[in-house]
Amino acid sequence: MLSAASEYIRNIAVFLLFMTFVGIITPDTKNKAYINLVMGFLLIFIVISPISNLFAQNNIDEIFEDMEAAIIEGENSTVESMQSEIEQLQLNLVAENVRNNLILQLEEFSSNYGFFSESITMDISSNEDNFLEIRSINMILSDSDTIEENRSFIRIDRINIGTQPEFVENPRIDELKNFISEVYNLSVYNIHITIRE
Repeated sequence: MLSAASEYIRNIAVFLLFMTFVGIITPDTKNKAYINLVMGFLLIFIVISPISNLFAQNNIDEIFEDMEAAIIEGENSTVESMQSEIEQLQLNLVAENVRNNLILQLEEFSSNYGFFSESITMDISSNEDNFLEIRSINMILSDSDTIEENRSFIRIDRINIGTQPEFVENPRIDELKNFISEVYNLSVYNIHITIRE
């Protein structure tokens, strides 16, 4: 680019020297005005020729090709961003489907152990390979026997303020936790089960 600009300036300087030399050697006649007119047109041609070369057909094709490549590159980046959005949407849909299926399985597991599931929530996330991992499971269950006994009436237990509730371990809860832990390869410490009476 720099060499083309220096050549352009050199051509103009050489022509101006030539024009000055022709002006000096021509006598002052009527023909001198015509000679100066022709030299002026040649100078304009020399000055404009690089600009006209810019708009020559080959250069215009190159300019359009560059513009088309830039547009395609912009479209490719748009397509790539759309592709990543679609992949994220697919991953979210798969995660939601997996979550719903897991909830159905957990409801079945809890009913097999004699519990009725009131609420099941879980923390599912994707790792760097886009594999879904279960981080934790929270279950609120009711004892099926207690539900059937209490369907005919509402029982309100006496509330004693300032006393700690009695904690009664239920071996079925431990069995259910161990079963869920084995099925989903999840630590029992990440499985939280609350029994409502």
